[in-house]
Amino acid sequence: MIAGDLFGLRASGKQAIADYLAEKLKAFSSVDLQQNKVSGFEAAAVMLLYSLFRQLVTATPPAPANLIPKMFDPTGVISLPEMTSRFIHDCFAAGMGDAANQAIDDIRIGGDATLADARAMQLGDLNPSVYMDNYYAGVRRAALRFLAVHCGLQSVLVWGGLSVEDRQHRRST
Repeated sequence: MIAGDLFGLRASGKQAIADYLAEKLKAFSSVDLQQNKVSGFEAAAVMLLYSLFRQLVTATPPAPANLIPKMFDPTGVISLPEMTSRFIHDCFAAGMGDAANQAIDDIRIGGDATLADARAMQLGDLNPSVYMDNYYAGVRRAALRFLAVHCGLQSVLVWGGLSVEDRQHRRST
């Protein structure tokens, strides 16, 4: 579904791809997830793809021209999370490991901020049940971000091209 849609958008340009991924992320992380149309792992995979895409289009030096199309290749994988994991491997193989690491770190930083916002929420004039609903919604958003970070780091750790030092550093973060 996503791979086919994205493949068709390649000719429309980078902004069309970014808009599509943002739209899918919004749907996957809210309504589709709540209605069990997608799993948390699928929502996390889209979050990773979106963050990776944003990093790659702004990377210096620029990503190789053949890297972004690999994001859309579902060949040989059975799920969106596996496709995302393979794309993370492709990023490292193309020398864009720093961009991939930054994409994962950006999601983690967002998760930390989302969780801090939920914890800092004040009851004020809210009914306690409304307060709790808002608090748990914030915790759920943070949990989805942390799931994406976990999946991204798992992909980084199992990739055979990382040195022992890089693996140890990634396990400690």
